[in-house]
Amino acid sequence: ILPIIPRGSLLPARANRRLTVASNKDVMTLALVESAGVGSHDWHTLGRYTFDVDPTSPVQTRLISFEVDINGLLNVRAQTPPKPGSVKLSPLPAPMLDDDTFASWNARLAVK
Repeated sequence: ILPIIPRGSLLPARANRRLTVASNKDVMTLALVESAGVGSHDWHTLGRYTFDVDPTSPVQTRLISFEVDINGLLNVRAQTPPKPGSVKLSPLPAPMLDDDTFASWNARLAVK
């Protein structure tokens, strides 16, 4: 787990990361987590973004921009070099649980 915007950063805070995918892969995934707990030793997964990769493209990277605005809201943007501009991603990535697993997990919580 690589901290992108450390706890206690002044807001607004921004960071960029360049991700590279292996040449034998056709998708790139980025799991997004946030720290939890006082000591920041626990992590909570928010979900994951999946990026399609064009196997014919010589560039297999994505520039991902993270910004926590003055209100504490996270904005994530992705750019595919050398294309200009970036695409705003959903505020939260797709959950890592499918609908059936989530329903089962939620039902167990309701019983307790």
